[in-house]
Amino acid sequence: MTKRTLHAFLGILFLATVGCGSGQPATATPATATQAEPAHHGEQHPGMNGPVHDFHEVLAPLWHAPDGAERTVATCEGTSRLASGAAAIVAGEVPEAARGDAAGWKADAAALAASIDALAKLCAEEGRPGFGAGFGVVHEGFHKLIDRLGQKH
Repeated sequence: MTKRTLHAFLGILFLATVGCGSGQPATATPATATQAEPAHHGEQHPGMNGPVHDFHEVLAPLWHAPDGAERTVATCEGTSRLASGAAAIVAGEVPEAARGDAAGWKADAAALAASIDALAKLCAEEGRPGFGAGFGVVHEGFHKLIDRLGQKH
C-alpha cells in the first residue's frame, strides 16, 4: 500500500469515526486546550471519575470543536496535556468497573498513550497531513476505555 493510499484510507476511517458525538451541535467558537467543556457534555458520563474524567475534560473540547485549522493547532498544542492525562490513566488504579479485565484496561490505556505520542509526531510533520487520522485513533482509544467502564459517548 502506498503512502498516499494509506493516507486516503486513514482519512476515510477518520471521517467514519467523526459520526460519534454527543448529538449536540458543535460550538460556534473555536476550542482551545484550556476552553471549558459545555456543561451538558460532562453530565452524560456520571461514572467517569479520576484520571479518565480529567483526560475527557482535555479531549472533549478539542474533539468536538469545528473541524479546521484552529482545531488542528489547538489539538497539536494540547498533545502534552493529552499525554499527561493518558500517563495518569496508565499509572492509576484500574477502575472498579474495569477490574474484571485489568490486563485489558492496562493494555488499552497504554495504547491510548501510544496513540498520543504518534499524534504528537504527526503534528510535527510539515502540513500535518496525518493529523485527522491520528486524532481519530486517539479518540477511538479513549472510547475503548470508557466502553470498559460501561460508558457510552
